[in-house]
Amino acid sequence: MYSNLVPAVRAGYHPTFTTIHKRLKHLGVNVYSHIKSDLKVYESKLDGISFNTKGINPYIPSDFLTSLRMAMTSGRPAFREGKKFDKAHWAVDASMAATTGTGFREITYLNLQDKKDLVREPVTTLQMRRPGIDPMFSSQFGKTRARLDISSLHCAVWGDFCKIHIDETGFVLEAMPGMGSDVTMTPDFLQHTLLELIWKDKLGMPDAVEIYVPNSANDFSRMGIRGTARLNSSLSLSVDASYNIRGKRGFSKTIVLEGTF
Repeated sequence: MYSNLVPAVRAGYHPTFTTIHKRLKHLGVNVYSHIKSDLKVYESKLDGISFNTKGINPYIPSDFLTSLRMAMTSGRPAFREGKKFDKAHWAVDASMAATTGTGFREITYLNLQDKKDLVREPVTTLQMRRPGIDPMFSSQFGKTRARLDISSLHCAVWGDFCKIHIDETGFVLEAMPGMGSDVTMTPDFLQHTLLELIWKDKLGMPDAVEIYVPNSANDFSRMGIRGTARLNSSLSLSVDASYNIRGKRGFSKTIVLEGTF
């Protein structure tokens, strides 16, 4: 787990829950109508939420499962279901190796109309005229993020138990011309596999220690390991060791002190 459980009295109003609710509602799924009991909400969207819904046993689909299968975005399926015997996709299934039950990953479509609210307006400002930091240099400091929201929903249903969280980087892409009719995986699939499935799930490494390979968050520029320690409620210290694979290759080490005041 990346975070603590939110107290029950704040669960329905916490940003983790409201963000997931809004994203699902945009896809035609009202999560409120499916929650029966035992709602749990975590501080981090990476942990997300879990709840019990209508269901009899693990072999009878719930209404929520049907809703996910029918979810649409701009007239196209919103999710790619994993572990489908009739239309298997080894990469999608591999990405759900740690998923209990039936898993669903949100599909990213290359249609900026759907993402128009997430892209900055093309207006020239004084800030844009100022010198900027090289993305390959700035990627050494903490976890940098792309300006375009490339996060994606990951849902799992096992009988009457449902779990939903938001992956920071979506890697399930719509079908590409000349590459078949099924979804395509982006290079971020490798980062997800190494960190989430092998490093954390299989090896059981602590959340405070992370490995990473070239991915969209660091401009596909470096690989390394990062350790973070909480000094107190407002301060954290991160130590990062990496190897740059673009431009002038070589090792680098950075120490970052972050605080909230």
